[in-house]
Amino acid sequence: KIFRAKFSSITGPEIRKAFEKMGKPNKNWSDSVEARKILDLKIGVAFTRFQTRYFIEKYGQINQRSLVSYGPCQTPTLGFCVRRNDERDWFKPETYWTIFVTIQQPTWESALRLRWNRGHLFNNQVVTMFYNTLKERSTITCISIKKQKTTRKKPLALNTVSLLQSASKGLHIGPKETMRLAEHLYLSGFISYPRTETTTYPKGFDFNGTIRALSHDSSWGYYAQRLSQEGLSPPRKGADAGDHPPITPVSYPTRELHGNERRLYEFIVKHFLATLSPDCEMEETSAEFEINNERFYANGSHVLSWGFMDIATWHKVDEHNFPSIVVNSTLPVHKVWMESGSTQPPSFLTESDLIALMEKHGIGTDASIPQHIGNIEEREYARVEHESRVLKPSRLGYIYIYIYMYM
Repeated sequence: KIFRAKFSSITGPEIRKAFEKMGKPNKNWSDSVEARKILDLKIGVAFTRFQTRYFIEKYGQINQRSLVSYGPCQTPTLGFCVRRNDERDWFKPETYWTIFVTIQQPTWESALRLRWNRGHLFNNQVVTMFYNTLKERSTITCISIKKQKTTRKKPLALNTVSLLQSASKGLHIGPKETMRLAEHLYLSGFISYPRTETTTYPKGFDFNGTIRALSHDSSWGYYAQRLSQEGLSPPRKGADAGDHPPITPVSYPTRELHGNERRLYEFIVKHFLATLSPDCEMEETSAEFEINNERFYANGSHVLSWGFMDIATWHKVDEHNFPSIVVNSTLPVHKVWMESGSTQPPSFLTESDLIALMEKHGIGTDASIPQHIGNIEEREYARVEHESRVLKPSRLGYIYIYIYMYM
């Protein structure tokens, strides 16, 4: 007789629990995996042979490997990169103009810049006309001020896609390398299984036990101890995909971690602690001003309680302290000026952007997304710039996609 044990972390309690609740293997699951392997192999081999011969006959040898591989997920992944670059190439910038006003009081730390309610206009003569009616004005009136408390929600529990995006954007570690490191941490018994779509913690999760195990580290131990003393904030309710629990630390490393492995483990720990922390509370101020029947506005924000951002420092908040102003007060104008600019093309596609597009359109799975992105780089279809983590198609990548577009 054959039974199957299911567990998501390599810890004694988890494995004992799995062996106490073993079930029979699901033959349908096994057959579907085997069928997918056979289809991927046959389609991949057939199309790769066809493409390689076609490209060499038409264009000669255009890469060092003399091989133009095909993959049902690799091709649309590359297609996203090519399309974004096309959008940038086809983009035609337009010049626009706007008006700014600054006001200043002796007791203020700095001048307050006011933005035009009309935004920016693409007609220079019209903006110049408005500017001429304002440039000689010496005072401006505050007609409304609104203050409201807002909340920046703490993050959901960590799933694979969020891990890949965060590692690329914040740690400059590519998806394929991130999964290699995560799998090594998992096999070492330091984190839970790193391939999951779930963003909600299971019932009965031992938060306190996990936090106690993390409380002696010099980087985050102080915060873990503070959470234990002040009490945990209930985590947000995420999505249960029915696969594995979210990615969490399960034990403190019994060996010294170095380099990117240490950085990734630290991120997973701090993200976990952030999910059990209070939200960030802010006070936001918006004010409207009038000068010669034209309206301008200014905004300010002030953090009341940092909450989870005390540990998740990669989440940024721009504080702009708003000066003390009374409604209906008249203030001296410091400066009025026109400013020009131009519309900007869409930014290059980053790994994080590409992961989001693949998830949105169902290209690959959380487990295979890193491999597909790695493939288009290794097979010379695109290259990734290390610091910015943007993807740029190669000449081969362009030809590959355009041949399919015009077939």
